[in-house]
Amino acid sequence: MRPPETPVDDWIEISEDELPTAAAMEWATLPSCGGVVCFAGTVRDSSDDRPGVKALTYEAYEEQAIVRLGEVRSSAAGAGPTWCAWRSSTAPAASSSPRPA
Repeated sequence: MRPPETPVDDWIEISEDELPTAAAMEWATLPSCGGVVCFAGTVRDSSDDRPGVKALTYEAYEEQAIVRLGEVRSSAAGAGPTWCAWRSSTAPAASSSPRPA
């Protein structure tokens, strides 16, 4: 998955690959924007009373998922460039390793 090569306001895509959040942030950063926000969901290592989650497999009915991502984008109308993406593959639980200070 790569940012659109031509200037567009929306980038809506589904991929089995890891989502390129850094590239999306760079794509969305324009001189006219005062800020860029990125939400990246992660897989928890537990769910309700089920500890030990190792991964989740995400699937998508691509035609409908693109429509729904377009609706999400529409709800942010006027917000500037918008990237809506969905990863349809197996994602491992987030690492619990310590983060640098």
